[in-house]
Amino acid sequence: MSRPSPFEHSRVDRPFWGRVCVLAVFLSGLSGCGGVAERVNDAHRIAAQGGLTPVTFDGGAFVLQGFYRSAPGKTLRVYVEGDGFAWVNRTTISNDPTPRDPVALELAVRDTEGTAVLYLGRPCQYVGVSGCSNRYWTSHRFAPEVVAATSQALDQAKRLAGAERIELVGFSGGGGLVVLVAAERGDVVSLRSVAGTLDHEVLNRHHRVTPPSGSLNAADAAKRVAHLPQVHLVGGRDSLIGPYVAESYVRHAGDDRCIQVVSIAEASHGDGWAQGWPRLLAAHPPRCR
Repeated sequence: MSRPSPFEHSRVDRPFWGRVCVLAVFLSGLSGCGGVAERVNDAHRIAAQGGLTPVTFDGGAFVLQGFYRSAPGKTLRVYVEGDGFAWVNRTTISNDPTPRDPVALELAVRDTEGTAVLYLGRPCQYVGVSGCSNRYWTSHRFAPEVVAATSQALDQAKRLAGAERIELVGFSGGGGLVVLVAAERGDVVSLRSVAGTLDHEVLNRHHRVTPPSGSLNAADAAKRVAHLPQVHLVGGRDSLIGPYVAESYVRHAGDDRCIQVVSIAEASHGDGWAQGWPRLLAAHPPRCR
């Protein structure tokens, strides 16, 4: 089993209460502040505040939890969550990866551009872990079957929305996943990542931790999506995923005419994104140069 990367189990950049929660986790070995039911309820509450209704998708190997808001038009914008609460500490795997802070959901509820919006959780988040191996939030979180399940969910979501085109947005680990999914599809018209795990190999080398052995790497798919307009946002205060990760992804792409990397000075890994999301979203991915 691979050792966790720092960003998988802690959020040193959260507000004061969150820092206390993380400290309590490290000191006591407990599963976090707030149980699974509370985390699920929080997600439903956040979604309802943004007018998103719950929907589940059959991903074959997984059931994926989503929250959806309809709108006229042929474009569906999909927000994919990060790795969630994968580790209790550096040696203890969480019993359930449901996020404590669903950043991608916070972004989705603030998307008011008038496009149909779907938030998509990762495998085993929100839906219970019965029959779900913990390797899917550790070593195999970007495994081929995860990519396939996410793509199956997108097929169903397109039918739900009556959409022809998909715009993908991914937070943290979701940023790497949307690249891998886009590389397998022909209906994705743009990519955005927020503090994205765009090259987990270089990231884990930097932090000197074991890479996820059963996972694909988004950087290896960079050339296959280099033709898509894409913006990758990096936090100026992000001590977990630095700009070198996006820079490595761009090098792998080989052609940066469609790729823009933008640093947001005030943002850390999980904080500073939601409040300014309408402004960041309005800066659409540029046309290829």
